[in-house]
Amino acid sequence: MDSILRLSLYSFNLDQALANEETLVIFGDIPSGRFVQIAVSASEQTLIIDIPVNSLSDLESQWLGQNMDAVPDSDGNPVSYQKMIPTIQIDYAADYLEWLFTIVFRLRDSFSLTVKRFT
Repeated sequence: MDSILRLSLYSFNLDQALANEETLVIFGDIPSGRFVQIAVSASEQTLIIDIPVNSLSDLESQWLGQNMDAVPDSDGNPVSYQKMIPTIQIDYAADYLEWLFTIVFRLRDSFSLTVKRFT
């Protein structure tokens, strides 16, 4: 699957989640185990990109720590990295997701994207 098709899938699924009042979208690559979850809030017009720390390498954590907000546990240790994007910026969210998978997670350009949406 090429990046143009993936960008379309990101945008389409985020648009559909908003239209259908779904609250969670998970994009992933099954062979690598890499995934990104997005909390969708139509009422607040916000997408919250969330990546759990427990699945990240040290280098990935460093990169994400420079580009996303760390969400700490009660001891101050990060449990996930988050980025809030307004729902009117779906194209930016799609570009950001592609950057996460291809640059941060270093997946090959032909990786296959899986999508699950939840209410």
